[in-house]
Amino acid sequence: MRQLENLDSTMENKNQLKNNLIFRILVAFSLITINLSSVVAKECPGYYVTNNLDTIKCKIDISENIFYKGVYNFHRISEGVKLIDAEGVRKFKPQEIASFVVFVPSGDTCKFVSIQTDNRYFYREMAVGKISMYLKYQTHPYDKGMITECVFLKNNETTELGFMSTRRTQREKVNLLLSDNPEVLAKWETAKFSIETLQEIIKEYNK
Repeated sequence: MRQLENLDSTMENKNQLKNNLIFRILVAFSLITINLSSVVAKECPGYYVTNNLDTIKCKIDISENIFYKGVYNFHRISEGVKLIDAEGVRKFKPQEIASFVVFVPSGDTCKFVSIQTDNRYFYREMAVGKISMYLKYQTHPYDKGMITECVFLKNNETTELGFMSTRRTQREKVNLLLSDNPEVLAKWETAKFSIETLQEIIKEYNK
């Protein structure tokens, strides 16, 4: 009798483990499906600049998140961009062209550039001057969503804020970059932390 009870208990545990595994697989599949279906591709006008500094008009496919209007999946073009020019469909990786610009439906003009310190990603240019500011878009390894990281270039040295770093650590890095301009530094120390604020601060520093 006890053997039958133990057998029933074992079978029940196995069925429970099986059901849990099936549930996890369904959840994972649902997340992938939602992620893939939550983007809408848009063909946007733009142009690219060759390494010989020739400017060529083109169209670039950009996907927009259907749940967040105006949010574009730039991580899908950060490691390589597919575009259409007069010669047809072309694909470029960083360093193969100097830059490309896409005019997104929200009205923004988004410029992506190749930088000498990295041949893996195109960087979105946010400010250029004594301190240049860029955004690097990466693909999250698990949900394939977008990771956005601020990168700065000063005196030919690159500073990455690190998307996993604490706000305190990120602020300290920016403080160091601005340390030779006390007026701008003081303004930054009381400002709200955001990409838009950082862009304004860097542009003011560069004046």
